Amino acid sequence: MNEREKNFKKHERGSIVGLVLVIGVCLAIIGWGMLRMGFGSRVISSQNNSIVVAREAADAGLTEALHLLNQKLLAWPIDFSSLPSAMDVPLNPSSSQPTYSYEVVPNDTTNPVYYNGYTIHSTGYYRDQVKKVHAMTTLKSIWDNQFYGRVSIELGSYTEHGVVPEGSSIVFQIRTDSDEPGAIKLHPNLVFNGEIVVGPGSDPESVISQKKSSIINGPTYAASEYMEFPFKTVPEVIDSTLPPSSGGITTIPAGTYGFPSITIGNGEKLYIDGEVTISTGNVNIKNGGEIRVLEGGSLELYADGNFIAGNGSYIYNDAMDATKLKVYGSENCTKVEIKNSGDFRGAIYAPNASLEIKNSGAVYGSFIGSTIDVKNSGQLFFDASLSNPVEDPSYFAIERWWEEAI
Repeated sequence: MNEREKNFKKHERGSIVGLVLVIGVCLAIIGWGMLRMGFGSRVISSQNNSIVVAREAADAGLTEALHLLNQKLLAWPIDFSSLPSAMDVPLNPSSSQPTYSYEVVPNDTTNPVYYNGYTIHSTGYYRDQVKKVHAMTTLKSIWDNQFYGRVSIELGSYTEHGVVPEGSSIVFQIRTDSDEPGAIKLHPNLVFNGEIVVGPGSDPESVISQKKSSIINGPTYAASEYMEFPFKTVPEVIDSTLPPSSGGITTIPAGTYGFPSITIGNGEKLYIDGEVTISTGNVNIKNGGEIRVLEGGSLELYADGNFIAGNGSYIYNDAMDATKLKVYGSENCTKVEIKNSGDFRGAIYAPNASLEIKNSGAVYGSFIGSTIDVKNSGQLFFDASLSNPVEDPSYFAIERWWEEAI
């Protein structure tokens, strides 16, 4: 090998060594960069996870505060002199992190009465992350649920429905908390105008069963949460006896009464004259029997049994105002039948009861119960005058929710 070839070989080996060194340096730089990227990704992922956990803690505080607010409505007398608050509550009792704190303040500080609602401020903490959420609540009436059948609702063919008085901004609504297929049944030739609400997380197309030629004009959607309807507290009364009748008419003046049961026979009439509260067992209005709330009067009836207004019976509300006739059923009230021959104007709250409506008149009011069955040609109207949370407070609902940027 001549001298020139030897020099070329040395130069070639030197170039390869240099190239290897350059490649090694480049790989080291790339590896370091990837290591940094991986570390940065883990940091970002950890931060994002901390943000999510902090928000979960804040939401938990808001949920707890709302629950405690609603618990106050169950006590009587209603007392909001002190409002729920908490500091540094662990989200998981077995761990000191994450935590939440919250406070509840009146919506209207110049007039801090409970029916004006409250705003909840809740803060969640996790590691170095802080998330704040807020919710403005409004007080709802139990009757705002209009026609609620926890298990099922069935509307017969040609069922007329709507909201009175005409022109009200309230939209007619039926609701169930069930997610079972066919829990809401709409029979043929029914044109439904209003909202249909089904159980949380369920599919309205599955829960609502539409028969041939039934039409829905309005939104259908799943509720955000289940409703809780506690049984109303029965007022303490001393057992009474019905006043003597005159000409087949028994008139009850203003006052609070307790009767073991009430049966109104054929041709008998029970008149309510004044503000009357009655606690009783079963109520049975037979064919030709009549209950009449006179003009200027009102009736709150607590039934620890079934309420049956049979065929040919009459329930009159001379004020034409559903707020003047309210029936509250205990856990022992499992059946409510409205088969009277005239219009029924009133509200019925019986969480365990099935309601059957089959009358030649219409129902104006509200019903809260287990099931609702409106037979063919029945008429169902929500009376907007019932939408008064001051009269019948039921629960605080979130009207507006927002998250504060930190």
